[in-house]
Amino acid sequence: MVRNTLSEYPRGFDSEILRVKKRERHNLARELHDEMGQYLTAIHYYATSIVRLNETASIDDSANAIDHITYKLLDIIHKKIKQLRSEEFAEIELNFIENISQMIRDWRKNNSCISVDVQTTGIFTDVDSNVLLTVFRLTQECLTNISRHAKASSVLIRIRRVDGYIVLNVVDNGNGFDINRKTGRFGIVGMRERVAERNGVLKIVTSIGTGVNVSVHLPCLILSEGEKQ
Repeated sequence: MVRNTLSEYPRGFDSEILRVKKRERHNLARELHDEMGQYLTAIHYYATSIVRLNETASIDDSANAIDHITYKLLDIIHKKIKQLRSEEFAEIELNFIENISQMIRDWRKNNSCISVDVQTTGIFTDVDSNVLLTVFRLTQECLTNISRHAKASSVLIRIRRVDGYIVLNVVDNGNGFDINRKTGRFGIVGMRERVAERNGVLKIVTSIGTGVNVSVHLPCLILSEGEKQ
């Protein structure tokens, strides 16, 4: 009886399971990269600053910062392990703009020499949380890339709701890069995957010495009244 029941599954059923598992692994890899990348960059910054410092007070400040960031990383790892065990994927909190603002404030603590202008337009409370999480992660990845590579002095982040889409623009005035040589970097690959999963469009405009302009268009996927509750 069991044998007959199993034989009734479609031929592609096993392949579909493998595809789902592969997609989940990719999602987890991106989550770890996006969340841990910014903190590992900060640890590197403070560790190298200690090497250059002679003043005890400054060394203590950098050591305390490393300790705080390490605690953050341990918390992230704990949450990811819990996520793997429960097979649940966390959703972004309801207050989308405040989440973005807090993430940027945290980033600025380690990048105080870079000015950040944040502009938001529209209401986001009825947008699917998975779409909002994608916008959050893309913004986070852009800022991590700016910390690591750009040598920028200013960043403009614009998040708008326009004609059924959420439009994200992140523009910096840093070094820029040859996009034909750099697109293999995991950060950019992950960004492309995130946008593709939401049926969106990602455009990166840059060249050496011109800064970087990242533009993303994502369909909003409006929640029903029941889903809002």
